[in-house]
Amino acid sequence: MNVVTLEERLAHGNISMSELRQLAGVSNTSLYADVRAGKLAYQKRGKSTRVPGPIAKRYINGEPIDDLIPLYPELKIGRQRPVSTRAREAES
Repeated sequence: MNVVTLEERLAHGNISMSELRQLAGVSNTSLYADVRAGKLAYQKRGKSTRVPGPIAKRYINGEPIDDLIPLYPELKIGRQRPVSTRAREAES
């Protein structure tokens, strides 16, 4: 049986948001706030939200991810949902 270690997934694979939250020592709220702020990029696979290992590693170390973004064209960055009309009216 071929077992993939966490170190291998951080180097070449993907990790779940839950795993990243535990490794980074942040709350769910903080993690998703960083996603909205563009400090963390992710990808959806069905219902699962994953972060590429190299990006997760940089996030854990507090390093910028900007130079890795072109390597993963399928990533989503920052706010993905359109702002509702009501929210836009509240901002003005």
